[in-house]
Amino acid sequence: MDAAGRPKTESRVVNTKALLECRNIAETKLLLDNMSSLQERMINIRAIRLGRE
Repeated sequence: MDAAGRPKTESRVVNTKALLECRNIAETKLLLDNMSSLQERMINIRAIRLGRE
């Protein structure tokens, strides 16, 4: 928890099927890192689209 009492973790959308198919920790880390960047890109695309409307 931070000084304000909020958790330091962030919520993410996780592809559970792909996560369960990972065979080792390296694959799992790579998958989770890519999911985070994909989520950020989707948020940015949505913000751009909303700005145009």
